[in-house]
Amino acid sequence: MTAARQDLNPNSAKIESLAAELAELRNQRDRMASQDVLGMNLKATPQLVKEYAGLRLDLEVAAQVYTYLESQYNSEQVQAARDLPTVSVLDYASPPTLRSSPRRAFTALITTGILIVLGLGLVFLMELFGGEFRSFFRGLRSGSTKQP
Repeated sequence: MTAARQDLNPNSAKIESLAAELAELRNQRDRMASQDVLGMNLKATPQLVKEYAGLRLDLEVAAQVYTYLESQYNSEQVQAARDLPTVSVLDYASPPTLRSSPRRAFTALITTGILIVLGLGLVFLMELFGGEFRSFFRGLRSGSTKQP
């Protein structure tokens, strides 16, 4: 406004329209200063202002308590997760397509070979000590039927 007064004639229509616009803006600013965000005139109703302030305070307290309790809850959840031993499966087991162990055919061949060698060894021992084995076993049988 001051710049316009310096550049223009003080009685010009432009300065008058700027002054009227400035007065309207100041009037709107004064009306808005007495209103809350909701657009209500709180200065005219002291009981409403008091009730609103109490509710606003309760809301702020509840929000702070909720924030605190939520942070406590989250920290307890984290602590409980740390205390709980967990096992996670990295790879699921699947049966192999080709059997690798034990090799049954190999085991059967080795066992058969060992049994044949032991059988032949027993036959040779019985041929070598055959008579003595028979007399030993006869003595056991005859001794078991006698009573002292």
